[in-house]
Amino acid sequence: MAPESIRQNTDPPHILVVDDDPGVRLVLRAYLESTYAVDEAEEGQQALDLMIRQPVDLILLDVKMPGLSGYDLCRMLKSRTGEEFLPVLLLSALDQQESRNEGLAAGADDFLSKPVDRKELLLRTAAFLKIREQGRLINRQLADLKRVQYLKDYLFKLIVHDLRNPLASVEGYLKMMREEMAPAGDAERLLILERALAGTADLGEILESVAEVYVLEEGKRAINPELVPLAVILHEAADATREAAKRSGAEVRIGVEGDPVLMLDHRMARRCVENLIANALTYSSADDAVLVVARPLDGGAVVEVLDRGPGIPDELKGSLFEKFGSVEGWMTASRRGVGLELHLVKLVVTAHGGNVSVHDREGGGSIFRLWFPAEGPKRVNGAGK
Repeated sequence: MAPESIRQNTDPPHILVVDDDPGVRLVLRAYLESTYAVDEAEEGQQALDLMIRQPVDLILLDVKMPGLSGYDLCRMLKSRTGEEFLPVLLLSALDQQESRNEGLAAGADDFLSKPVDRKELLLRTAAFLKIREQGRLINRQLADLKRVQYLKDYLFKLIVHDLRNPLASVEGYLKMMREEMAPAGDAERLLILERALAGTADLGEILESVAEVYVLEEGKRAINPELVPLAVILHEAADATREAAKRSGAEVRIGVEGDPVLMLDHRMARRCVENLIANALTYSSADDAVLVVARPLDGGAVVEVLDRGPGIPDELKGSLFEKFGSVEGWMTASRRGVGLELHLVKLVVTAHGGNVSVHDREGGGSIFRLWFPAEGPKRVNGAGK
C-alpha cells in the first residue's frame, strides 16, 4: 500500500459546489467531475459541516441561499486566520456591479454569472487551483527555511557552549607560561605570548557576542537600567578597545557635549559602543583617528562613531544590522565580521527604545549612529522585564 502522503498527492483536487438549486449543482458537477472530485451542499451550514469531514481546494458558492447567504459564508471562510489560501468563486444570476462589489468586499476571489460558461468555469477553476498550489509550495519553502534557521541557531549555540571551556584552558595555560617566563626576561617569547593571549581575548569577545545575541533574542536577558553619564560609557568602551587600537595603530578620540545622563543598562550600552569602536578600528590604519562623540538630541542622546574605512554601499545599509547582515558586506569585500556584532548593537538599542543607523562620512568613511531615549529601556522580546 502506498504511503498516505503519496495517495494524497495523486488525489484530484476537491471542488465544493454550494447552491440551493439542484439543477445548477447537477450542471456544475457535469462540467467538473471528469477532472475534479466534486462535493455538493445545498446551503451554508451544510457546506461548513462537510468541510470538517472533507478538505476542500476550491468553493463555487451561490450568492442567494436560504439561511446563511453566500456573502456571509464567504466572509466567514475568509476571516479564518492561519490557514491556506482557499479560493472562493461566487455564482449569481445577478449581473449588477453592486452585487459584484459586495461579493468582492466579502473576500471572494472571483465572480461568475449564471448561467456559467463551461470553458470559462474550467479555466478559472484551473487558474485558482494553480494559485493555491503555489501558495502551498511557498508555505513549505518557508517552513524549510525556518527549520534551517533553527538548526543554524542551534549549531551556533552549540559551538559557543563547546568552545568556552577549551578556550578558558588555553588562556589559563598561556598565562601560566607567561608567569614562568617573566623572570627569565625573554622579551621576544613574552611578546609572542602576549599576542596569543590577545587572540584568545578576541575569540572570547566573539563568543560572548554570539551568546548575548541569542539570549537577547529569546528574551532571557533582563535589561537593568540605571542613570549613567554617557561620558562614562564612552571612556570605558575606549579603554576596553585599547589593545585593538594599538594593533591598528589608530587613535580613539572621545568627545561629549552637554554631559548627557540617561537611563541605560550600563554593561549592555558599553558593549554597543565597544562593538562599534572595534568595528571602526578594523577598517582604520596607522595615523587614522576613530572619533566617538555624544550629544543630547530629541529627548535623549546620540552617540556617533566615525571612521575613515571603505564606507558602506547603499545596498547594504538596510541589512547591515540584521543577523549575519555584515556577512554580505564581507562577501562584497566592503566589511568583514561574523555577522553578529552589529546585530547585537541593534538588539540592545532597540530594547532601550532607541535606534541605530549608518551614514556616509564626508571625505570618506562611515558614521555609525546610536540614539537612546532619556526615559530608559522598553520591553522588546521579553527584555526589560
